[in-house]
Amino acid sequence: MKPVEITVTCTDEDEAVRIMRHAVEHRLAACGQTWPIRSCYRWEEEVVLDREYVLLLKSVDSHFEALCEMIRSLHSYELPSIVMVPLDGTGTGYVEWLVDSTAPAVT
Repeated sequence: MKPVEITVTCTDEDEAVRIMRHAVEHRLAACGQTWPIRSCYRWEEEVVLDREYVLLLKSVDSHFEALCEMIRSLHSYELPSIVMVPLDGTGTGYVEWLVDSTAPAVT
């Protein structure tokens, strides 16, 4: 298991928070952050300037496919941007916390 960050753009804060909370509650991500952004992109042959929210999730690479499925099921976009970036360097103890936070719950 390798630590990763997954970036998702969302239509608004409510959508970003709903996805973030679902990911953490289901142990697919250890934590997440969200903030407002301005985006410019091409969609259906038009250039769009829009306000969105970026969502950053911290997880492990083995959860990526499950996260993609979950995000698509909760997301309003036809084609949400979901990007995974490996974390090649982290502070002491961070990877252990991340792995423990995303492991199945012990009952």
